[in-house]
Amino acid sequence: MQLQQWIKGASIVLCLLLIACSGNDSSENDQTNQQPDDSSQEEEADQLGSPSVTELEQKFIDRIKNLEVEGTEVKNYKTKAELIEFFSEIMTTSLAEDMADTFFEVKNDTLHIKQTDEPISLLMNQDYQTKEVNQNQYKVVQEAETDMQGAYRLTVQYTYKNGQWLIAEREVERLDESNQDPEESTDDQKDSDSNQEDDEKLPEKTIYQGEQGDNVSQIQHVLSELGYELDETGTYNEKTVNAIKDFQAQIDSLVIDGIYGPNTINYLRQAIAGDITIEPGSGDIPAKNDQNREGNASIVDHPASITVLVNKNHRLPADYVPNNLVVPDVRFPFNADLPKKQMREVAARALENMFAAGDQAGVDLFAQSGYRSYNRQDAIFTANVNQYGREQANQFSAQPGESEHQTGLTMDVTSADIDFQLIKEFANTDEGQWVKQHASEYGFIIRYPKGKTNITGYQYEPWHLRYVGKDIAKEIDKNNMTFEEYLGVN
Repeated sequence: MQLQQWIKGASIVLCLLLIACSGNDSSENDQTNQQPDDSSQEEEADQLGSPSVTELEQKFIDRIKNLEVEGTEVKNYKTKAELIEFFSEIMTTSLAEDMADTFFEVKNDTLHIKQTDEPISLLMNQDYQTKEVNQNQYKVVQEAETDMQGAYRLTVQYTYKNGQWLIAEREVERLDESNQDPEESTDDQKDSDSNQEDDEKLPEKTIYQGEQGDNVSQIQHVLSELGYELDETGTYNEKTVNAIKDFQAQIDSLVIDGIYGPNTINYLRQAIAGDITIEPGSGDIPAKNDQNREGNASIVDHPASITVLVNKNHRLPADYVPNNLVVPDVRFPFNADLPKKQMREVAARALENMFAAGDQAGVDLFAQSGYRSYNRQDAIFTANVNQYGREQANQFSAQPGESEHQTGLTMDVTSADIDFQLIKEFANTDEGQWVKQHASEYGFIIRYPKGKTNITGYQYEPWHLRYVGKDIAKEIDKNNMTFEEYLGVN
């Protein structure tokens, strides 16, 4: 059953997509709405080619219409991982993940669409306003009202990455017509309302270094209001990371990681309300790897995130087991049905694509070791300590909870030319050189690159591939960074 049949009795939100589709063939509307506000914006847009709103929205709508639905069950996609990969062709990986979590759910091992009245697409037969955030970012704002959803404001962010425009962010704000006219407020009320507005606009999602959009601009705005010297660039850059770290360092219960997450959000709200006092620049930020030397690795808040950082300072819960572990359809140098063949599905499918491309290029990759449980890692680390001593073992073997293999997003790869070993000489094989050049195209990074031991805490491992999604992998590869450097944390 196609979407048009299913839509009558299921999620209200997708009805609007058909409305959008019907008004989506007017190129004149796109050109009229899309003009930047001034000549400087037009000059910058010409350098990259400004985003075609209708074209990007149509691609999004086409993907929604591609769903084959029976009742609420999606028939042509089995997992959220498949949807994430599907949507990632036109949007950032982080937005694709949010889409999958917000609008889809898994029931009895089948994929279903959630019932919701949340608008997710612009109505192309109604007016919208386009603003240029910077040369690489545009945002489109549309205020609309429907009988089903009432009045709302939908903000869509577009970003230019890897030679194309992508949908980067979608945010819905419900409009309350009963709000008091600001002209009638007293000065004290205006100050209070301003603080409340900053509070309400703080994004709820976790944000890492390198991310872009209105959410980042709002974080920078709030930090500026608290006294930090920040420009509202819309990019979660190093200055923003350092400001967040300084803020976190003044709260005893916060981990100083520079990540804008749930606990940090809670204290930012308190700071905005005046419940706690923050003095910009007074935070005592520890030097890199201080936590590691003291053995105080913090437990990560979101172990299932594609961008979770796992290292000697950030460990996974002992009971964490990733969902949707599958065996990728690739070569292994052994036949036994072992847990280490497994990966999370989104990473497994990406690995299959990479191996297929390698085959076409004439290289013979083999997968050696993927998922590893907390208990298995404990046994491996203990054995290495017994053989080499704790200090030496800690340079090449992770302690339990500190291994990326537990995420299900990692696979060690090897070659017959080195007898399927996991050794540095893999980098000199045809397979190793091909992986270094092409892994990022499939969403993988060489997690422990050469010359970065002081940052990663581990020696060079050219065989250790970590899935982070195509956008992030390409950015890390392009700038010769570690994952820690990309996230701005240690």
